[in-house]
Amino acid sequence: LGAVNRTAIEALIKSGAFDSLHGIANRAALIETVESAISAGQAIAADHAAGQGALFGFGEDAAVKLERKEEPALMKVRSWDTIQTLQNEKEVLGFYVSSHPLDQWKEVLRKFTTTTIAELDQFSDKTTVIVGATLTQIRPIFTKRGKNPGQKMARVTMEDTTGNTEGIIFPETYARIGEVLQKDKPVIIIGETDLSQGGVGITINHMFPIEDASAQLARTIEIRLHDDDETPAILAHIKGLLQQYSRKTNGEGTPVPVRLHLYTEGKHITLETERLQVPASGVLLHHLRELVGPDSCEVTGGGIPQRFMRRERKTRYNNHRFANE
Repeated sequence: LGAVNRTAIEALIKSGAFDSLHGIANRAALIETVESAISAGQAIAADHAAGQGALFGFGEDAAVKLERKEEPALMKVRSWDTIQTLQNEKEVLGFYVSSHPLDQWKEVLRKFTTTTIAELDQFSDKTTVIVGATLTQIRPIFTKRGKNPGQKMARVTMEDTTGNTEGIIFPETYARIGEVLQKDKPVIIIGETDLSQGGVGITINHMFPIEDASAQLARTIEIRLHDDDETPAILAHIKGLLQQYSRKTNGEGTPVPVRLHLYTEGKHITLETERLQVPASGVLLHHLRELVGPDSCEVTGGGIPQRFMRRERKTRYNNHRFANE
């Protein structure tokens, strides 16, 4: 233990070096057990040094039994979630090992993004795009010139499973999305391609947590229902939910129409709620899927909603110098 101290052991645990012994789900428990494991190891080492393993002529078998008997049990603690596990891997190794933070969001990325970072070079300058990414670096800076010098903005490095690129967030945008800027948390980024620096970056106009993608980018909510004795009651519940959530549009996302596909007697009937529109929030979708089943309620996406096509007033910063660069 002189060469491998507690810090080194914890780094090995976070990197997954002990997964073959205890599994990835027990990394948190291993961290909490390190202290007692070190103490037990030191006690066994001291026993060996004192010759107690062979006391009364029991020989080495007694020492083996002693080691097994005093092996500390893993502490019972809550396992790290996927994000925490990956953050710990990157903390000690500089990269992810077990997966990528975006892996669990593949369906969301497929449905709502328009490109990957690796494909940005296929677009012309100032093309509006939607990408899913994590922010690996966030560098706040301040304007030095212009009408209001000293305004806060930021340069960021963003990464997906295909590569990484740079982005810039101008003051107006930073004032709206500053609280969303967190390292290694999956986000949806909407902005314009920027070819002015030689490579392909993004001028970021909008950003929100990836779990809000449906509420912000959905086109419609599609519900499929097969007619049976329970259908009238289910339809009444659906109507009540839609009426309830149609009144909760402030800050919840973009209201979208709901299409009900009713299958009855070999017929497919489609009903659309043109006047009653709701944001496709995670809470509403959860309630609807509880009623009709997880595979009978889905959100459609595709394209860029018009409200995200408005450009920020950023031309006045184009030739400005920034502090902290």
